[in-house]
Amino acid sequence: MSYDMSLFINGAFHQSDNRLDVYSPYDNHLVGRTCRAGAQQIALAIRTAVDAFQITRRMPLYERAERLEAVVHELKENQEEFAWIICEESAKPISTARGEAARAISTFSDALEECKRLRGEQIPLDYDPGSRGRWGLIRRFPIGPILGISPFNFPLNLVCHKVAPALASGNLCRNRTISLSCEMYN
Repeated sequence: MSYDMSLFINGAFHQSDNRLDVYSPYDNHLVGRTCRAGAQQIALAIRTAVDAFQITRRMPLYERAERLEAVVHELKENQEEFAWIICEESAKPISTARGEAARAISTFSDALEECKRLRGEQIPLDYDPGSRGRWGLIRRFPIGPILGISPFNFPLNLVCHKVAPALASGNLCRNRTISLSCEMYN
């Protein structure tokens, strides 16, 4: 198995001159190639996220739930492929990689269910005579695009742990996935 990945930003694939060969730590064979995001791609991804937030912050819960349900469906449809990519890239046993792919489905399924429970609260404030008959109201609001940094050891599941709650709460892009491959330098 070998793949060649592009950056997917704002509904379109983007190439980068800065490519990264991905080798298996098990036997050093080439697993695939991907793009590293440059300054232009990162700026485009940030602009896209900021623009999309104007839509997602007002998106009703049922629409968020529909989108999360679509992600769950796609993860299920491609579960075995995800498992093999994880196996190849990280030299994990296929059983462990399959467990990670299954956990990613659970993570998005949980976010789907929690999305339906994002409600406010009422708190009685009559803890002293001056606040008799008063109530506090708590509402939750999306705060904006998120940046999640995930380590290498669970490449799919740890991304899902950041993206799923962001989507459930309206903090990420509508119908857009931002996929960036970046490398940190010392």
